[in-house]
Amino acid sequence: MLRVSVELIRGATRVPKLQIPCVMFSVALVGNEKIGVLLLNLGGPETLDDVQPFLFNLFADPPRLFRFLQKPLAQFISIARSPKSKDGYASIGGGSPLRRITDAQAEELRKALCDKNVPANVYVGMRYRHPFTEEAIE
Repeated sequence: MLRVSVELIRGATRVPKLQIPCVMFSVALVGNEKIGVLLLNLGGPETLDDVQPFLFNLFADPPRLFRFLQKPLAQFISIARSPKSKDGYASIGGGSPLRRITDAQAEELRKALCDKNVPANVYVGMRYRHPFTEEAIE
């Protein structure tokens, strides 16, 4: 059995300029049990070529539009919106920093857990761009 006590600490991350809640664990492992942590985020285009596929995935998400119109509208919106979105992403370096930031958080969390003698694998999964959540849990 895995016993975990969780305490919420604000601003306990080492990633610069981020004020996020951080969960600290006290863990008692039995036998060969392993710990895996999956950080989830929406995702974002890493390059300008990723903008239109990202927008399609965003607008094709079932909770966002009526099902029967979902794919055609997502295709139309993603193509129509892509040039303006590309301009915005180009102005901040050519892509979203979200993946880079989330990967850095995952690495710092892995190190912090290791420092507390909690050997954990930390993974990153995104909802609308690679690595998709399904890819991260495989």
